Amino acid sequence: MPSTSTKRLQRLAGDGKNSGGGLPLPPLFHTIATELLDKGEATIEDLIRPVEQIITKPERVAVLYPDTGYTGLVTDGIEQLAALKYVEAVNGGWALTEKFHSSIGKPIPVIRKSKTVSKGIKIVVRPKAERERVNQAATEDHELRSMYSDLQNERQFEVRVLGPQGGEKIRRLRLHPLARAIPQMSVQEFLDLGQTVKEKGVRVPIVLYNGQVLDGRHRVAIAAALRVPVRVEEFTGDDTDALDEVMFLNLHRRHLSIAQRALIVGERYLPQAKAEVKVGRPEGTNKLPPTGGNFQRDDNAIQIAAKRSNGLASARTLQRMEPVWEAPKTRERIRSGEITNATDARRAALKELGKDAPGDVPGTPKPFNTDIGQSLGSIRRAVESLQKGHIGEINDVLHEEIKERLAEIIATVEEAIQLVDRYSSDARND
Repeated sequence: MPSTSTKRLQRLAGDGKNSGGGLPLPPLFHTIATELLDKGEATIEDLIRPVEQIITKPERVAVLYPDTGYTGLVTDGIEQLAALKYVEAVNGGWALTEKFHSSIGKPIPVIRKSKTVSKGIKIVVRPKAERERVNQAATEDHELRSMYSDLQNERQFEVRVLGPQGGEKIRRLRLHPLARAIPQMSVQEFLDLGQTVKEKGVRVPIVLYNGQVLDGRHRVAIAAALRVPVRVEEFTGDDTDALDEVMFLNLHRRHLSIAQRALIVGERYLPQAKAEVKVGRPEGTNKLPPTGGNFQRDDNAIQIAAKRSNGLASARTLQRMEPVWEAPKTRERIRSGEITNATDARRAALKELGKDAPGDVPGTPKPFNTDIGQSLGSIRRAVESLQKGHIGEINDVLHEEIKERLAEIIATVEEAIQLVDRYSSDARND
């Protein structure tokens, strides 16, 4: 039969679904056990202050312990642990038993399942050094996630900068607009880089341009979060040289999709190329060229932009991505990695702009002859083989390029099939 102290604790646990209606019983036992673990032994009076700090509704203590208050609550907790042989009386105080020490780091039941306690209560107690490591890791993870969010904002990062002759000083660094030319890495990639920095430090210097971070924005944010020192070096050149530097340094480190590479070229190189050759939409109109037709355009700007990007994106891909430049939501989906190829980017952009994308009309168009239908099936099977890795050893960039080309071929064949079906339908209705 449960003791009076156990009954009181069970009542507390049952009042608020194991929370004690404001008396959190798991933290109560955890606090008592942790204090005894850290101090070796302690009296009831020694444990009162730590317990007071975890009670959110002290009025509940006054209701159940009107005469003894926190002394009664702590005494009940100790008696419950003693009944389970987790603590024992020593030198006028209390200490953890060998039974408890053998269960450190494992779930320890402290309140059994009952009518008022539906699931019972268990606690896990860890050594102080391990708790400190866990707390430190949690703090660092929180700081890193906060800094990752700050990368999207116009803020300064306070970092420790090492001097050329030794020593260090605190500098507040902003990101240069050109640093954002490359899409931001994912949260997980950022956290993984943070772990590497924590273990090995920041080995690659931060590149500054006009006093702002041109290359190394992720390292700067991580260094600010972890208080890790960095080295900096100043880039000399103009904006064009600075952009080329960003591209050169990052494309060798980052795995970017075909769509992300084309987006970079479209945003950073194409506007200037268009201005130089005076190519673009007719003045006074925002209309897109009609899709699927024989619209004639001057491709000089696209050719120039593709050439200046040093292979970052082909002219063909840029042409296919043309609707994306007017579709901000699609661009953000590309940056985040949600959309990875030019064909999907084009379709998403046309949908965002309220245009019909050829090949996206509901229903599967029937092939206009057996040969082209079989060819389309073969290409799709080739894509499946590519995705399963049956093509052999090739690098990631080539893999994405092949995948993109096959996607373009499929889209083109689907458009041709749809055009033939429409023509056939119109002919039957005439």
